[in-house]
Amino acid sequence: PMVAVEEGGRVAHAAIALCVMYWLVLSYPFTLAITCLGTLLITVLIYLKTLFRTRDCLARLTCRDSTLSHHVTAHCHAFRRALRLPVWARNSHVQSVMGLLAREAGVEFRREYLQLSDGGLVALDWLSGCQYVPHGRPILMILPDLPASALQMGALCREALKLGLKAVVVNRRGQGGSLVNTPKLPGYGEASDLREVVEFLRQEEATLSAVGVGTGGDLLLSYLGEFGSSAHLSSAVCISPSYSGEGTMHTLPAPYSLLYLSHLKRSVLANAKVFGKTARKARATWSLREFDKRVTCPTGGWDDLGEFWADNEPLREADEISVPVLCISSTDDPVSGQKHIPHDLFRALPNFFLLTLPHGGHAGFRQSLHGLSWAENAAVDFVLAMLTFPSQQHHKHVSCAHAHTQTDELMDVMCRTVESEPEVASRTSTETHG
Repeated sequence: PMVAVEEGGRVAHAAIALCVMYWLVLSYPFTLAITCLGTLLITVLIYLKTLFRTRDCLARLTCRDSTLSHHVTAHCHAFRRALRLPVWARNSHVQSVMGLLAREAGVEFRREYLQLSDGGLVALDWLSGCQYVPHGRPILMILPDLPASALQMGALCREALKLGLKAVVVNRRGQGGSLVNTPKLPGYGEASDLREVVEFLRQEEATLSAVGVGTGGDLLLSYLGEFGSSAHLSSAVCISPSYSGEGTMHTLPAPYSLLYLSHLKRSVLANAKVFGKTARKARATWSLREFDKRVTCPTGGWDDLGEFWADNEPLREADEISVPVLCISSTDDPVSGQKHIPHDLFRALPNFFLLTLPHGGHAGFRQSLHGLSWAENAAVDFVLAMLTFPSQQHHKHVSCAHAHTQTDELMDVMCRTVESEPEVASRTSTETHG
C-alpha cells in the first residue's frame, strides 16, 4: 500500500508540472521562448569560451643523470615553458598542417649548389644576411622534413642569425625544387651526401650544430651513428623523428603517405630526362613501399627492401653516437606515435635527451603560423647550451657514453655498418630565392 501511495504521488507531481508548463506556453509564449533562447545562447557562449581557452602543455624530459644533463637543465629554460594551445589547435592533424603552412614574412635565402663526389648536386639555402656574419662564427645546419623546404624554416633561421649564428638549410637531392643532374635518389637514412656537406662547411673554420625536422631528424640520427666521434658537430636536435624508418614510413596514415609519395614522385618526374625509364616506374607507383622498391633501391644500388632498411634505419648505430642529441616528440604524432619512441635508449645513454609533449602533432608544436614553434625555441636553447659546455667535460662525457653503450640490451636492437667516407665536395653556382 505504501509503494502504491508513493507512485501515485510521483504521478500527481508530474501531472501538475505538465499543467504548469502548458499554462506557461499558453499564457506567456513570448517570455518562455526568450528564456529558452537565452539559455541556449549562454550555453553556446560558454562552450566557445572553453574552445578558445588555452591550456598549458608541459614537456617531460627523459635523460640519464650526468654532468651534461645538469648543464642542460640549468641553461635550457625553454624546456620548462608550457606550450599553450587552444582546444581547436590540440588536434594532432591540425598541428601537423600548421607545421607545413608556417611561414616567416620578409625572409629570403641565397641558394648555393654543392657538387658531390659522384657528380650530383645538393642545394644549400643560406639565410640572406649570413654573408655579413664574421668568419668563424658557429653555423647552424637545418635539415627540413621531406615535404618541406627552407620556407618553413624561416623563423628558425632568423632566430639563429639574431644570436650571431650563420643559418643554412641543407636540402636532399631534388628537395625544395633544387636541380637534379644524376639519376639517383638518396636512401632514407643515407648519410654520404650530408657528410660531404659537413666537410665543405668545415672550411669555414666554424663550430657546426644541426637541427633536423621529421625525416631530416632521422637523417641526422643516421649520420651521427655512422660517423660517431668524427661527425664534427657540437650538438644535434631532432624534431619529430620517426626513430624507426621502416616501422613508420610504410605504415603511414593515407594522407601522410600520399604527401610524402607525391614529393618523391615530383622530384623524379620534374627531372624525367635525367631519370629516363625510372621516371615511368615512379609514375606507376602508388605507395611508399612500392616507390622504394621500384625507384629508390635500383637507383641507390640496393637489391631489396631488406637490404635498403638495414642500411637506412636511423638508429642502426645509435651506440656510436657521441654528440649530445636532443629529440623532441609528441605522443599524439600521427606519423610516429608514442609506441615508436625508444625511452630505454634515452635512459641508457648520457648524451641522449628526450622531450615529450602530449600535443604537437608531427613537426608542429605551434601556437600560430608565424614565429618560432615551441620545439624550435627548445632547439635553439639546446644548441646554445652545448656551445657553452666546457670542451674538456664534453670529451669526458663522450668517453662515458661509449663505455655505457656496450650492453646486450642495446646490441639486440642495433647493428653496425661501415661505409667509406666520400671525397670533399666542391662548390658550384648560386642563386637567390625568397
